[in-house]
Amino acid sequence: MPPTASFRIARSRASPCYGQDAQYGWDVSHTVANRYTSSTATPTEPLVTDNVTGLVWQGCLAGRSGNDCTTGTTSTLAWQAARDYCADLVWGSASDWHLPDEHELLSVIDFGNPADTATFPATGSATFWTSSAYSVNWAFQLGPNGLATNDKSTARAVRCVRHGQVAGSADRFVRDMSSSLDRVITDTWTGLVWQGCSLGTGGSNCSIGTIGVRNWSFALAYCEGLVWGSHADWRLPNVKELFSLVDTRRQPQTIDGSAFPSIAGTYLTSTTATYSMQEDIGDAWNVDLETSFVTHQLKSEALHVMCVRTGP
Repeated sequence: MPPTASFRIARSRASPCYGQDAQYGWDVSHTVANRYTSSTATPTEPLVTDNVTGLVWQGCLAGRSGNDCTTGTTSTLAWQAARDYCADLVWGSASDWHLPDEHELLSVIDFGNPADTATFPATGSATFWTSSAYSVNWAFQLGPNGLATNDKSTARAVRCVRHGQVAGSADRFVRDMSSSLDRVITDTWTGLVWQGCSLGTGGSNCSIGTIGVRNWSFALAYCEGLVWGSHADWRLPNVKELFSLVDTRRQPQTIDGSAFPSIAGTYLTSTTATYSMQEDIGDAWNVDLETSFVTHQLKSEALHVMCVRTGP
């Protein structure tokens, strides 16, 4: 469930810790009421349509049914069994289900309030399998502690999805050549525009300087004050935006190094990992752009920084 405009913290860009996920939000144009549409056209087999992504979700976890998902108990399955379950599923009169990949599953996760019982009842704090394998014996899972890998034999919760993501163009990342000094990259799949070099580096190929690390409050202020490629509306990306750059099919590095030549390690996001949304308290979510792991740690820890803006 995404944050709505009413939850945005009212502060000026000069205020301490401005630029958090709460100020911008990953979907401030849709309230929860109009983002998701629930249907029980097939009794006991509810469907949830995400009106932003177009994905249609199995309304209950595997093992449960009923309009409020109170019939049965949650089944946990090993990775291959989870893939088979979704491939064989007939639910809500549809049979074209699949186990969601990490991007699809992440799209309905609200890191500020993971227990969205109104849209997805009887979910609790489940950890889910994604369809993406990491190696022969390991696959990616997403849960309250973020995205990481686990042994495929481990039993995890399952929620299936249909109508997968539309494939983007072959030339996903396009460099803006208007500035000879500042590397600017446009993601044609998402429309987001990225600072093409990590903090501390610059130049057309990010070969000037040395990549640096900073804490969360510094990263927020850095992006809010950044002038890069003739633009001044940069901000620290939220966890969903930053993770959108990850392609787990790339191994061992899951980021496109030709588009982002100075990427190294784990990057800060603007998304707080606590529910209080109080600045400088608790952890912030971060994304390792080399391994694709999504985790959180203290805001005082120094990590890499790369800013984003909403195009054009």
